[in-house]
Parts: sequence; C-alpha cells; structure tokens
Amino acid sequence: MFSKQDVQTLAFLAEDTLKHGCKDCKHNQLSFTAAISVEPRTRVYFLDIDCPKCGTSYKEIMKMEEIE
Repeated sequence: MFSKQDVQTLAFLAEDTLKHGCKDCKHNQLSFTAAISVEPRTRVYFLDIDCPKCGTSYKEIMKMEEIE
C-alpha cells in the first residue's frame, strides 16, 4: 500500500516530467501510465510513455529513493 505522500510525489513528478513532452519529438500529447515500484530496498517512481505522433514508447524513471 502506498501513502498519500507517495501518491502526491508521483503526481508532482509526473506533471513535471510530462510538461517537457516526448523525449524524441517533444510532442506534448502523450499516453502514459504512472506507477510506483517497490523493490527490496528502493522505491521507484516512473512513467510508461507512448507518443502517438512519432510512435516511440519508453519508460521514464523519475525518482529512486531508498526505503528505510
């Protein structure tokens, strides 16, 4: 289960990342899935992004933090 702060962090990071558009063509209308992956000692905030203009798909890792 994720905390309210985890979700707020994900939303902030996603908004900041998406305002730059596609990393290949800079198109600003993207399809994406935002997620948090919890590994044994790390929490990873990332986006799976698809660009309808140039057809590229990629994973954008926005933040990795150590879990205490």
